[in-house]
Amino acid sequence: MAIDLRSFKSRLEHGIARKNSYEVWIQDMSEDAQMFCLAAQFPGMTVGIAPAFFQGMELKLRGDKRFPTWTGTFYGQCSSSTIAIYDEMLGWFNSPIDQATNVGKRNPADYWKQVRIVPLADDRTTELGEIVLLDAWINEIQPVDISYQSENELLTFNVILAFSELGKPGVWGTSV
Repeated sequence: MAIDLRSFKSRLEHGIARKNSYEVWIQDMSEDAQMFCLAAQFPGMTVGIAPAFFQGMELKLRGDKRFPTWTGTFYGQCSSSTIAIYDEMLGWFNSPIDQATNVGKRNPADYWKQVRIVPLADDRTTELGEIVLLDAWINEIQPVDISYQSENELLTFNVILAFSELGKPGVWGTSV
């Protein structure tokens, strides 16, 4: 029995989630740095293996959850003689260390942020849920390629975030 795509789609409440229709929100970013995220992904997850030896055999038990880094590609919006989003990310990157005294902050909550990845329906306004990255911090801001030959291209840069846990959908600040 073949499935008709139109009848399948009509049974969905808000349509089908599309890979090119999503929003990314980063907690506590200033109003001046409205970000346009060109590319992202849902975070990956792995579970380690904890070997246990019993009567000459190796039993493989479920270990701890591991989350690889998350990468987002952002568009560098220019406003009032700065590259607002890049400057905002650079400020977050430098926030664990006080630039004036060169002393690190002792409480990780001072530089941790939450990141929401929200898939949207076909209409690009209806949210189909969310994935929340808890305790995220910038691990790397990748180099930005600039040259005379690329004058028509957008200024884009990749930011790689590390995070501790996935949060409950719909609730900022609580872990699963």
